[in-house]
Formats: sequence, C-alpha cells, structure tokens
Amino acid sequence: MPRRSNYLQKIVFGLERQVAGKAEVEQSPLLKDRVTGREREVDIVVSGWVGGRRIMIGVEVTASRADVGWVDEMVGKHRNLPTDKLVLFSQGGFTDGAIADAAAAGVETVTLEEPGDADWQKVCGKLSQVLVASVSLVPRSGTAALKTAEGLRPAVEPETEIFMKDGRRVGTFQDLASAFLRGANVLERVHAREDRQDLKRFVATINVPYGLHMRDTADGLHEVLSLTIEGDCEYQEVVVDIASSEYRGAQVAHGSGRLGSQDIALIITEIETEPMRSSIVVYKGENDPGDVVDLASHESEHLSSGHREAPRSELEGGENGGGSSTRGQELTAD
Repeated sequence: MPRRSNYLQKIVFGLERQVAGKAEVEQSPLLKDRVTGREREVDIVVSGWVGGRRIMIGVEVTASRADVGWVDEMVGKHRNLPTDKLVLFSQGGFTDGAIADAAAAGVETVTLEEPGDADWQKVCGKLSQVLVASVSLVPRSGTAALKTAEGLRPAVEPETEIFMKDGRRVGTFQDLASAFLRGANVLERVHAREDRQDLKRFVATINVPYGLHMRDTADGLHEVLSLTIEGDCEYQEVVVDIASSEYRGAQVAHGSGRLGSQDIALIITEIETEPMRSSIVVYKGENDPGDVVDLASHESEHLSSGHREAPRSELEGGENGGGSSTRGQELTAD
C-alpha cells in the first residue's frame, strides 16, 4: 500500500525536523505490530539514540478537533507498536475529555497556537508573503579549451569523462557542470532579469580547476583550461501566503503554493538563541510525502532582512547575464 500524506502532515513533519535537533524524522513510515505482525503506517516518527538505546516517538496528525474517541483510537494503535512515546497533533485543538484521557495515558497533545510576543522574533509573525523561486539548468553539450591544443575546441557531451594528470577518473562533464552550476548562485542572477519567465536556453563558461584533463582518441591526456556549457533553462516562481503560529515553544511560519507542476509547503522556525531554520517540501499530489529542500543559512537570512540581497557570486557580469569575471566565469541566457 502506498504511503499516505496530506498538507497538514507535511507541515508538522517539517516543523518536527526543525525542532528535533539531531534526531531522525520520517514521514509515513511503516511499523510492525508486535502482536499481529501487521505493518501500521504512522504519520511521523522521530527517533534517536539516548544512553545507547534507540528511542522512537510516534506523532499522529489530524485536522479536526480531537475528541476522546480519536485519542483512544491512537493510544490503541500504538499499544503494540515499537514507539516509546506518542504525541498527538490536532489543528483544531482538543476537547477537555481528550486532553484528560491523553494525559492519563502519558500522551503529549500539541497544536499550533497563537504566535507569542517574543522580542527575539525576527521573521515569524512579520511575514505575510514570501516569493519562492527556482531555476532549472540542464547541461546538454559544450566545448573544451585545451592547454596543449591551443585554438582547438573539441566538443564534449554529458558523458565525456574528466581525469587527473595521472589518469585517475574524476567524473564526467555532467558532474563538473552540475557542481559548478549548484555553487554559482545562478538563481539570483536569473531572478534579476526582467525576461526571466521567457528564458529557455543558457550558456555558461567554467574556468576549470587546475589539473583536470580530457583524453583524445589516441588515449592521450590534455589539460582543460575552460569548458563552455550549453543547455536548457527554466525559471519558475510563486508567491506563498504565510500564516504564523507557535509550535512546541518555537515561533513558526508556514504556507503553501504551486511551483510549476509541483506543490510546495514552506516551513520556517525560530527558536531563541538558535539559528533560524527554513525548508521547503516539494510534492506531487496530496498523498505524495514529497522531498525536503533545506534552505542554506544565507537564504534564511534573506528572509530575516525582509528582502533578497544577492550574495557574492563567482558568476559576475552585466545586468543581462553577460560579461566575464575576474575568475573567468560567464553566464548568458536566452
């Protein structure tokens, strides 16, 4: 049976990942009942090692107001599962009877509460909307400039292999191009262009790190000075409406949107004295648990400053993406 999920479960999953520290957090895992041997799906499982023993916390999620019946059902479900502790989350809150029954069974009850007035709050509670953007660059082909064959620019394909001087294989042209594009802050460059929605192709020139070589047809090695990449370019963006709350002592903000053909859930948490954390869950369809993209610390700081100030990039140039930098990189798109 495929794993199940929904938007609220993804939000709680994202929040648990951000407040759980070094613990492992899984969405919709299957756990085996000790008595029946049957596998049961649990919405979220948080696990980690304490004193040489693995501790497992089960989290069950509901959007409705939780009553005694739901609490009793979840307690019964976990009675013979390998979870050491049960946490119940309800978006609609809990009835008094449900809270009493949960407490009697040693079960923690959690909901999203009204945001607090903490003076350390930087973002959560202040954001109303966030622009989420992505750019996809898919290298298709390119040419190489070789030190030992000046003037010649042999064609390279995604599977063209790259070697060290002693013949050790480093990877492929695709590997090198992808690593460069991931670290080049391309999104900031593309987002600054007025024609970003119409971009279909890109060209980028890489000043290759010293000591990388290509083989010729006679199996000879030639040092590579630079690679020029050509490929497909697609830019997408969506404005996400943000709701603010408090979750287990953390100030949180969350929202959803649709980026191209995929749905996204944005989760941001602030815990006093700790760095702000933010992540995006990307998924297709309600029952898809999705994939998590954790935003880097500098991307989170863009949120806290209230604007997106592009960080320094190895890709420098004019407003239209052309020009070359002091490091010899160049990026153009059309």
